[in-house]
Amino acid sequence: MYKYILKKFIIMLITVITICTVTFFIVHAIPGSPFFQDKKNMGPMLTMLNEKYGFDKPVSTQYWIFVKNLLHGDLGSSISKRIPVKQIILSGLPNSMHVGIVAIIFIILTSFPLGIIAALNKGKFIDKLISGVISFGLIMPGFVLGAFILYIFCERLMWLPIGGLSSRLHYIGPVLTISFFDISFATKLMRSSMIDVLASDYVRTAKTFGFNRKEIVLKHALKNALGPVITYLGPTIGTILSGTFITEKLFAIAGVGQYFVDTIMVRDYPIIMGMSILCSIFYVLSVFFVDLCYMIIDPKIRLK
Repeated sequence: MYKYILKKFIIMLITVITICTVTFFIVHAIPGSPFFQDKKNMGPMLTMLNEKYGFDKPVSTQYWIFVKNLLHGDLGSSISKRIPVKQIILSGLPNSMHVGIVAIIFIILTSFPLGIIAALNKGKFIDKLISGVISFGLIMPGFVLGAFILYIFCERLMWLPIGGLSSRLHYIGPVLTISFFDISFATKLMRSSMIDVLASDYVRTAKTFGFNRKEIVLKHALKNALGPVITYLGPTIGTILSGTFITEKLFAIAGVGQYFVDTIMVRDYPIIMGMSILCSIFYVLSVFFVDLCYMIIDPKIRLK
């Protein structure tokens, strides 16, 4: 088991390094500079700024300087905001994490029961109702749902507040916007997987031995039906925790996602790289979480 975890950790490290390297060279390959839109920074001023931030050096040299600083825990300073990138991330990450954790819990607590109920009532009215709702959720873009919530429930009806996270009501709009698609997709996966498991030979055998329905579902079928759902939720969790850019912008949440949207348009390279590192770390950790869950539900992986 320890060899398995060590192997996954090495893969995670290589993945993060690869993502950061590719992102660095792609960002610097885009024509223009962070000072392109500022007419005051043309000519000698532009040259001076490029020298100050090291943009006058070859890209390969800039990359090794970036790696050297990163090993010392230095992500650089934002060009547009004139403050350290680490400070920006630490100031926005708690809000993104708070909304993300609530959304993830809501996704799990909603999609698992809905998928099981739909599978146990296959072809019945409740199954058709749940399938209709999740079909709507799969085709509804998140930004459209967020705009609808803002207009109807925040502006017209004034049931929900706008901006910030100062109360529990502030979480409702962002969490619904973030989680609606994922709830729909995870419910669909759970329903399909549970239907397949309930039709398997060992479940039919358990029924002949007199096991009741609740025991069959919770002790036998559910464990084997979780695989596809966990596989989907792993990367989804990483994406949500690293900040949902559009949602944070819509609901004026001061999270890392909103900072990323604000700075990517002005090509603030240090923040782009800092956010890329953050997103890649969350992503690989979520995939690692999936692997650990598989170790729990599949003893054969532990034996390997």
